[in-house]
Amino acid sequence: MKDQICPWIYKDTEDFNKVEILLENGDKLKDYDDFMKYVTVGGKNSQDGLHHAIVNIHRMMRVNYLRMMYTVGRNIYPLIVAKDNNNYKYGDDIGRQAVGGVYELYLEDGRTYSVMPVPKEYEMFKALGHIPLGLYTIISPYFFNPSLVWVTEMQTYLTRVELAVSLITEGTKDMNKDYIEIVDNLLNMTREYVSTTIKNKLIDVFLFQEFTGKIKPFIGRAMDEAARLQVEYTIPALLNWKKMLGDEQWSKLYAVVSTVWPVSDYSVRFQILKTVMDPERVDTNLLVLEGLSNYEDLRTNLGRIVADRFLAKLAFHPEDGGRGLRWFKCLSSHTDLVSDSCYKAIQDFIKKQEDKKEK
Repeated sequence: MKDQICPWIYKDTEDFNKVEILLENGDKLKDYDDFMKYVTVGGKNSQDGLHHAIVNIHRMMRVNYLRMMYTVGRNIYPLIVAKDNNNYKYGDDIGRQAVGGVYELYLEDGRTYSVMPVPKEYEMFKALGHIPLGLYTIISPYFFNPSLVWVTEMQTYLTRVELAVSLITEGTKDMNKDYIEIVDNLLNMTREYVSTTIKNKLIDVFLFQEFTGKIKPFIGRAMDEAARLQVEYTIPALLNWKKMLGDEQWSKLYAVVSTVWPVSDYSVRFQILKTVMDPERVDTNLLVLEGLSNYEDLRTNLGRIVADRFLAKLAFHPEDGGRGLRWFKCLSSHTDLVSDSCYKAIQDFIKKQEDKKEK
């Protein structure tokens, strides 16, 4: 039986041996003064030293500020975080994220509740409403391009539409007449447009516009149905939470709506929460946060908002009016704290330029 432990020889690497050129006579460091300059934080003179000392104060603030945001964000209860998708359920299947909204309720005793109240019919109408967008993403790069690269992808799209058309009769047998009419018209009109486009091997912006004009009434009806389902299923679910918490706790509720810029104003989730929350708290406690996709980041950002508002009261003395009041309102809202200063600087700059011209 062979030995399982084998001896080996340690050899210095080429890179290891190269760094010896940093030394003179094997001991003294070449460019000693340059290395000193690089690593000396205080700089070359007293002004640099002052600058770095002040910056280090600010660095400490940044570290503490991040910690404070995180901590405060997990000390705000009750809290509802409303997102437009449920990624952890569908994973990487990005086609199924429009599930009507998922709502997470956080309570002070550590309990959490989650509800995704909208039925699957919502997803169907949302998907149908996105047909113009889906086609636009395929054909828009070729409005001025004679290439036929798009044909393969359009054929794949057509195959999926034709499959859906073949399932209309069986799939809609339990639906009401209005639903059937929306589904039937949108799918068949889409099939006709895509088939014709492939047959003619022509992408034409005006033909696309003609097609969207024909389906527009049914797109509108699909949108209306999707919104109705969200409202009629979500409001009762949230009112159940209100009943569980009681009026006093509910009046303290904070709610955060996660969104992106194109749909940040008056989203369905915002409007639903505005409807069920205490009217006196809506303007301060219902917040729309853009560009944040996970619950931890949303709660941390809320912590920053709430902490900043209290800081603004303590630091700026809004009761005195004037700039203090304006600073308080800035730090408690979307407005940049230095917005007034910046605007004044711009006006001063413009005036200086005009004075130069006159001279």
